[in-house]
Amino acid sequence: RVGISHAAKMRLSGHSDSDVLIRDISLSGFSITDRGNRLNLSAGNHVDIKLNDLGFEISLSGILVRIDQQVDYTIYGFQIDRNDSSLASYINFKQQKQRQNNQKRRA
Repeated sequence: RVGISHAAKMRLSGHSDSDVLIRDISLSGFSITDRGNRLNLSAGNHVDIKLNDLGFEISLSGILVRIDQQVDYTIYGFQIDRNDSSLASYINFKQQKQRQNNQKRRA
């Protein structure tokens, strides 16, 4: 799992695309932050995500399995049911970048 805090496009069946913030991602799932509680998703909803980061174009499909509602935002957790073949490479690359940035801060 790697924290990414990166903007992406989300499509929920029957709705227009929404801009979302992906909090973290792994080979088995991802979570998004809904600031302002505007999405109103329900457990079992199926979404498609398009993520462009660090030269990677990732397409994911997931099923909502966890909802953590706060006062100002909601965190939605999804189980990936169809992932992009480059997901593992993206996660590895992102983790390497984060390690490099952490080492630079310590120096």
